[in-house]
Amino acid sequence: MEILIVGTITVDPAHRGALLAAIRPLVQKTRREEPGCLEYAFTADTVDDDRVIVVERWQDESTLAAHFMHPNFLATKNTLHDLGSGKSVIRKYRVDIITVAVIGARDDFKATVRKDRPDRPALGMARLPRRCR
Repeated sequence: MEILIVGTITVDPAHRGALLAAIRPLVQKTRREEPGCLEYAFTADTVDDDRVIVVERWQDESTLAAHFMHPNFLATKNTLHDLGSGKSVIRKYRVDIITVAVIGARDDFKATVRKDRPDRPALGMARLPRRCR
């Protein structure tokens, strides 16, 4: 089961650019070097100048556990601390994989449930309120 990490880190808006620039090489190394890393990003929030958004996707629990012991993680954590990162709110999610094919920008999602999980309902954009499309 894939693992998704999503969170925010509070930072001084005056230092956010420098903080992101400092961790960029570590993010690149994590993506390149760590087995099971499917996505790994720290990015500026598009609305709040004092927030950094964290999004990670890992193959499974064991690859995430290995990441927490990896020198890249430790260096990133130390760099964030040294550059004055503040409060963080990080959540971990276990993800069931659903195959989704999108047909055009304005069409509804066409979703199929994995064959190994027939008990899961199909998901589609048609069920969301119009403002979420």
